[in-house]
Parts: sequence; structure tokens; C-alpha cells
Amino acid sequence: MAKAFGRRGRLARSAEEVRAAAAEWVANPGPMMIDARISRSVVTLPYRRIHYGRDE
Repeated sequence: MAKAFGRRGRLARSAEEVRAAAAEWVANPGPMMIDARISRSVVTLPYRRIHYGRDE
């Protein structure tokens, strides 16, 4: 999406790829999107709040 708008973007599928993308952004600040893909088994906080009523 970021590249379509002429901005920088990186796809990260591991913690190391997220670190590398963040380091790239720190070295050259400006608009950048990091698409961090996580495991399907991870339940996000908003989902837990809506479906389970929990904030843990």
C-alpha cells in the first residue's frame, strides 16, 4: 500500500525483519509502513475485548 502511494514500505514475517525495517526507518526518518505479519494463533487485544471481554 505504501509503495502504491510513493512511500516506503516493508513486509516483515519475523521479529528480525521488523527490527531491520525499524532500523531502516531510524536511519532515514519519514513516512514508512511496516506490514508485520503475525501468527494466526495470536489473538489481538481488540478481538479479546470484543469477543471475550478481557484486557489481558
